[in-house]
Amino acid sequence: MAKILIIDDDPVTKLFCRRILEKQGFEVDTASDGYEAIKKAKETNYDSLLVDLVLPGMMNGIDVIKKVRSFSPNSFIIAYSGFSDSDIAERVIHAGANNFLAKPFKPEKLIKVMFPDRANIPTSALVG
Repeated sequence: MAKILIIDDDPVTKLFCRRILEKQGFEVDTASDGYEAIKKAKETNYDSLLVDLVLPGMMNGIDVIKKVRSFSPNSFIIAYSGFSDSDIAERVIHAGANNFLAKPFKPEKLIKVMFPDRANIPTSALVG
């Protein structure tokens, strides 16, 4: 079973993402800030990370991506933010993310970006 780490300080967004991913059969863990995320990522070999760019404290999402890439080069990393323009998407890809999602996003968009082979799953199978 794939392990996914959601890194976000917003409990509503974490719960939204967690429910979608668990419904697809993934094991999901969460972190609320960059330091907690790095600690967990060093302790557990996550297959994928879902990283909000705006995090509390001194470490933002781009910092988390760069740090995780330094010790886990094969993790699949998706960054997301409510701020969406081509400059932000380019910066996160340059930092080491595999893709970028603009918030708000629908369940099917999350699955399509994280798991292209599951992109045609009906919405009813994603939420509930």
